[in-house]
Parts: sequence; C-alpha cells; structure tokens
Amino acid sequence: MLKHILLDFGGVLYNIDYHRAISELAKLSNNPDKLLSLSFEEIFHLPQELETGFASESEFRDMLRDKFDIDADNAKIDKAWNSMLLGLKGSALEFVSALKEEYSVYLVSNTNSIHYAEFILECSAFMTYFDKAYLSYKIGVRKPDSSFFEFIGNDIGFQKNEAVFIDDSLINIKGALDHGWQAIHFTDDSTLSDILHTIKNLPQRI
Repeated sequence: MLKHILLDFGGVLYNIDYHRAISELAKLSNNPDKLLSLSFEEIFHLPQELETGFASESEFRDMLRDKFDIDADNAKIDKAWNSMLLGLKGSALEFVSALKEEYSVYLVSNTNSIHYAEFILECSAFMTYFDKAYLSYKIGVRKPDSSFFEFIGNDIGFQKNEAVFIDDSLINIKGALDHGWQAIHFTDDSTLSDILHTIKNLPQRI
C-alpha cells in the first residue's frame, strides 16, 4: 500500500535552467567556449564533489576559475552559478499540500550549499511541508548512486512497494528502478496536476 511520496526538487517543484548558469559563467571566462561547449552530461557532473560534500564552496569556485579560465570574485561566481534557479513553480505548494492529506512526503534532491543558501530564501516556509528533506550535499551521496536510494530507504524504513519516487531525470529514474523502487518520470510535458492524478491511480500493492 502506498504510504510515502519522494519528490525531486529542481525540475519537478522548482524551475531550473542549467544552461543559463553555464552561459552566465561563460561571461566571466577568458575562454567562454570551454563552458559553452560542455555537454549536458558534463554539466551534470560539474558540481558532483560540491553536491556530495567532498568539496567546499571555496574549492568549487577555485575549480571553476582554474578549469574555465574565470577571473571573478566569489560573489560574481555565485551569482552566475545561482542564475539557473528560476523560482518555485506556482502549483508546487498546492501539489504538496494535496499529497500531505494522504501520504508522508519527502524531498530528495541533488543540490549544493551555494544553491541552498539562495533558494531557501524563497522556500523556507515551503520546506516545512515535507516530513524530511534529503539533500545530497548533507548526506554525502547523490542520485543516481544506489547508496543514495539505500540510505533514504533505510532512514525512512519503508517497504519498496510503499513508496514512489518522482524525478525529471531519466538517469535518476533508472537508478530508482534498479534499486527496486516505484518511480514516475516527470517529463517536459508533465504538470504537477498530471503527476497527482498518476499517483492517485497507482495500483495499490499490498
């Protein structure tokens, strides 16, 4: 029986544009093509150590400076890096509130301390709607690593048929499915209303 909903943040509940951050960082670079030529996979892996807590904010900024020939102070780098954060989706609060009527709801996000410090200014009240937030930079591992899903499953203590994971990344969806979780892919054509309907109509496996 479904009891728990596990929600990604950026892309599902919060508007985000990775390429906008790359474009803004490129404006700070003496060799912008180094950034503008990055594939999405390379962009995805760029903050990996920051998002797992293995690199500090200073180390991440220095990596950007060294790797991409950026000559800018911390504030300018942070502003460019945070430019991908476009704001909470208008229906996000209503969506989570509706889920809370029937389920426990958890936030499960790959994120980092620089982004968190920015979006929490807007989302501090919103975060209180979740039973718990699992943020990659705090737990030391990120999606789609199997240990991410294992950690959360063990911490909450649910049977795999009692939870469903929702994410906009197919890589993360595959990681969840490989771990035996139920999962729903949030696509570009999806709305939170669509996802709510899908959840309500999932087969109730005992």
